[in-house]
Amino acid sequence: MRILLATDAWSPQVNGVVRTWQQTIRELEALGHAVEVMHPGLERTIAAPRYNEIRLSLAPWRIVSRAMSRPFDAVHIATEGPIGLETRRRCESRGIPYTTSYHTQFPEYMKRYFALPPAVTWRFMRWFHGGARATLAPTQQVTEQLRAHGIARAQTWCRGVDAAQFRPVANTLLGDLPRPIHLYAGRVAREKNIDAFIDAPLPGSKVVVGDGPERRRLQAMARPNVKLLGRLPQDEVNALMSRCRAYVYAGLEDFGIAPVEAMAAGAPVIGLGQGGLLDSVRCISHGGANPTGLLFPEQSVTSLVAALEHFEQGRLWQEMPAAELRQWAERFGPQPFAARMADVLERSWAAHQQRRAARSVPLG
Repeated sequence: MRILLATDAWSPQVNGVVRTWQQTIRELEALGHAVEVMHPGLERTIAAPRYNEIRLSLAPWRIVSRAMSRPFDAVHIATEGPIGLETRRRCESRGIPYTTSYHTQFPEYMKRYFALPPAVTWRFMRWFHGGARATLAPTQQVTEQLRAHGIARAQTWCRGVDAAQFRPVANTLLGDLPRPIHLYAGRVAREKNIDAFIDAPLPGSKVVVGDGPERRRLQAMARPNVKLLGRLPQDEVNALMSRCRAYVYAGLEDFGIAPVEAMAAGAPVIGLGQGGLLDSVRCISHGGANPTGLLFPEQSVTSLVAALEHFEQGRLWQEMPAAELRQWAERFGPQPFAARMADVLERSWAAHQQRRAARSVPLG
């Protein structure tokens, strides 16, 4: 197949959506498919309101028009921004089938940044995804959330993480920082709730890796035991993950690629027990075999601190050996998820072709 992918998130952005699609494209190409990406960098851009690191296209119609002027077999819309909207408009006006995916807790994002009530955002989401032949969600929890909000064709796709890139390794990056070391690595943005991590009274050191609109503010409020290292090469992030006591993730996520990467590197996860982490982390408090982390119930400093204290006092990391953490992370390998996406696209396009053929058969 020749697949058109519409996304408003692309390189040089560094986030989960971009990494998801870069990995998925590699796997789709390995399966023999060709993917053309319609992304903002193909034309002039402007900074997103309140989020300068994200660039939005000023001429999405040019980008989409060029791509759709060439033969293609399937269209997938990854984001709800200008390029996603223009692609949806053209598909709807021409009767072209398309699929979509859900990558970000968009209602929560709009509430945090623009004080927009979630009910309003969900109304938009129902409209945007309502015409898709399928809406791919990263976990079963998110699929159920979308269906509960009226997106009936939501189905679980998950995402692929190449665990081979995150083997436990020795490193000296942490130097003489007081132990234990708890780590967050990812986008430094309001929706990640990094404030709760920084405010938590913990022994040892807290390390934040990554960049984003909140970095300067967090740097100003950080205590001496908090180190914000900015953006680092992936091999250095891997090294940090492999040597920290735990990876701490206090934000609400649809999937959370970084926690899976941390487990692949041998670090247990302490995270919010909502959204995608309910599927990607096996909580030790649930009593199952081979736990991979500890989940806390509420997005608050109090709830996070209680989880961290329980983790430390119970020495819970000793019950989560690196080899078992890695084995669990390998379940999220990218190959089956790319194959799953190709199957959804192929079935959507085949159904469209059958309907077209049926309409063209003369009566009598």
